[in-house]
Amino acid sequence: MLAYPIPTIIYKFLLLNGSVAIPDFGVFELKHTPAGNDFTLKTIQPPQYTIRFAKHINGNPINLISYISSIAKVTEDHAIQLLNDFSVHLRKKIATDKKAEWIGLGLITESSDGVVEFQPKLQSSDYFTGIHYQHVLRQHNNHQVKVGEEEKTKVEMEAFFEDQKKGYQLVSWKMTAIYLLMLSIIILFFRFTISNYTIMEPRWNPIKASIPAASYNIP
Repeated sequence: MLAYPIPTIIYKFLLLNGSVAIPDFGVFELKHTPAGNDFTLKTIQPPQYTIRFAKHINGNPINLISYISSIAKVTEDHAIQLLNDFSVHLRKKIATDKKAEWIGLGLITESSDGVVEFQPKLQSSDYFTGIHYQHVLRQHNNHQVKVGEEEKTKVEMEAFFEDQKKGYQLVSWKMTAIYLLMLSIIILFFRFTISNYTIMEPRWNPIKASIPAASYNIP
């Protein structure tokens, strides 16, 4: 009698190696999503683990056979026989009951169209939970900041934004000066072309004071 059931041995092999191929049945793969930072909720999300199944992809079971032989304390020929028997058992179970539960791994079902689906049982939330954190701002601490693919210090970023601010102010001042200059040119253009005013008019036609004649006599 084996120390561990074949399904348990194969399941442990999957957890250790990330994938396992069952002959003439399919491949189970352990997918890992690393932990992430939810900046809005101020939470470090835990890593996620899920198991995916692909039907009829024949992988290389050599390492699995050696693992079964080592754990079950049997020869490799006997390990091959045990693995093939387990594959036949799965196929028969699904063909008869349209489902097969692999304890610790999940539920394998077959639809009326013959499509084999897998519902994993492994839930990483049972082992990991999110961690809430508080943003800490240190005004005088020169820490590293990730900018694209580069790392900048706080001082470098403050200098960068200060240069951007100065550049914006310079551009704004130039645009204001250009606007006022164009407005002055337009005003002078209409003054010279529409009215009778000339530049030399104040010099050649000076204003002369006139004294009106008396309209009455003082006796």
